[in-house]
Amino acid sequence: MAAGPAVPTRRPTTAGRVLVVRPLAPDDVETTAALQASAPPSGALDVPAALGVGFLRRWHLAHLRSPHAVALVAEQVDDDAGRPATGPRATGVLLAVLDRRAHREHLLREHGPGLAAGLAGAPLRTPQALGRWARHHGGPLVQAVTLLPTRGGAAARARRAVSGGAPVPLAVELEQLVVDPAVRGTGVGRQLLASLAAQGAGVGLTRMEVRVPWGTGAEGFFTACGWTASATRPSARGGFETPFHRDL
Repeated sequence: MAAGPAVPTRRPTTAGRVLVVRPLAPDDVETTAALQASAPPSGALDVPAALGVGFLRRWHLAHLRSPHAVALVAEQVDDDAGRPATGPRATGVLLAVLDRRAHREHLLREHGPGLAAGLAGAPLRTPQALGRWARHHGGPLVQAVTLLPTRGGAAARARRAVSGGAPVPLAVELEQLVVDPAVRGTGVGRQLLASLAAQGAGVGLTRMEVRVPWGTGAEGFFTACGWTASATRPSARGGFETPFHRDL
């Protein structure tokens, strides 16, 4: 499923500025990668900040160029004329997937070797976090480098195990939501999620889903935003996670 064109949204903030949510652009990636690299674990959700700015730049670019993903950035401007506010250009970034299988195949085909190279060069500031991410994503990256097939076998068995053989709802999967700590509590995260919901509904998806690592403190945010939690369970990335969803 391919993403439709995202329409920028604007709303006033408590500081008298205007919050703009728009599609991520290549010129934003330097800032958004740095924003995520400094984020606490609850902000990254999926890709840990320990992988470093170099890898995160590649990761953000790969998502904004995928027709099966959504990449949004939030920024504050001084007024509706669009003049940038004082401070960082980007105050939040969101990455999501509309079609997991198609997106993964796009990453393997178009970005796999580059992502693998970025992963190999990632700083080992937090080896445990790097190991958890590699266990979850490393297989596809290895496939990209070695040109191994991407369908069937263990991957198909894993998909069947997750779905239990039942039809899986057409869902947009939230991968990353990072907000600058300086503007948390001002509605940046909520506006990013609202824009994602509008885009998901626009292409016929029926719900949004996210897996929140247990103990990160992000559970309260999603509950406050109207998401419903399922039972906490062991995570393929290590530790535990709580799935959340919200119908569109």
